[in-house]
Amino acid sequence: DIKLKKDAIISGDLFLAGKNSEVNSFIDGKLLASVNNISINGQINGDVKIRGGTLELKSDSKLNGNLAYTSTQPLIREKGSIVKGEIDENILLGKIEKKPTILNKVFSILTGFAWSFINLILIGLVLILILPTGVEIVKEKISKEPWKNLGIGFLFLFLTPIIIIAVFITIIGIPLGIISIFIYITALYLSNVFVSIYLGEVSFKLINKKKRTTLLLSLLVGSALLSLLVMIPFLGLLVRSASILFGIGALVISSYEFIKKSKALKL
Repeated sequence: DIKLKKDAIISGDLFLAGKNSEVNSFIDGKLLASVNNISINGQINGDVKIRGGTLELKSDSKLNGNLAYTSTQPLIREKGSIVKGEIDENILLGKIEKKPTILNKVFSILTGFAWSFINLILIGLVLILILPTGVEIVKEKISKEPWKNLGIGFLFLFLTPIIIIAVFITIIGIPLGIISIFIYITALYLSNVFVSIYLGEVSFKLINKKKRTTLLLSLLVGSALLSLLVMIPFLGLLVRSASILFGIGALVISSYEFIKKSKALKL
């Protein structure tokens, strides 16, 4: 803290910085201060520029120049204080953190659910319409080789970015790197769709083992289920990670087997 006594005389400009300051002295110059709180109870002949928490002009304060004051709190002036120049008071509005209401929380949850559900449905519908057989193959792969899917998915998820970076280092490989990024991002999106269809089918089997459902119904039920699960705190992160790993693994294995069979048929 800084305290200037009444009998102190400052013949030039004064610069102050600190937490709390009391200026009771005579200053024959400017006063520039950046403090949390400051009170003035003396005469200042030059301009005064204050930036801080609170500024209090006591009854014996006399400012012969201009006053520029920037703070989150309004200027406090006692009766008898004098400011001969102009007063430029700039009050900064502090950010008030509002606690979210129950209604806001519910709206946020519903919005997140709707966004996830709609994305899964739209992408799933396109896949089912264009490649229904391919969707069926990947879905079956999820259930038949889960641990293999998990391992391949993990390798694909973490090794692919490293390979893409290595490809970009070679100028010739830049086009291939761009294509690889597109494939990588597409695989991330598709993985959740395949898992949604699989979850939907499993749900129907739990209700009625004999009755076989369609890809579309499995997509609708599974997308709703997955969208709900990923919104649960802590568990949601695990579900999302597992969905990506299992889905990508099944997609990569199915794609590899398809390419291998296609080459064998050509031979």
